[in-house]
Amino acid sequence: MINVLLPSERGRESRPAQDSLRYLNRMFHVLRVGCPRRDMHERYGNWNSVYVRFRRWAGQGIGMGCWNRWWSWAHR
Repeated sequence: MINVLLPSERGRESRPAQDSLRYLNRMFHVLRVGCPRRDMHERYGNWNSVYVRFRRWAGQGIGMGCWNRWWSWAHR
């Protein structure tokens, strides 16, 4: 359900885009644990990639859009 709300990434020929849901999980990990993004666990990949996508989504208002849609769905 949440995948529909996330924008698709186009990637590059040399490096195809990764799944947006995986990036969302990485962002939630940082929020849940409360660690600085640079201290993100290695299994989540490069911290800078997660940060760049977070900033792009924040600039596009993706987070608030997802929250508003979830809120309206949850309170029907």
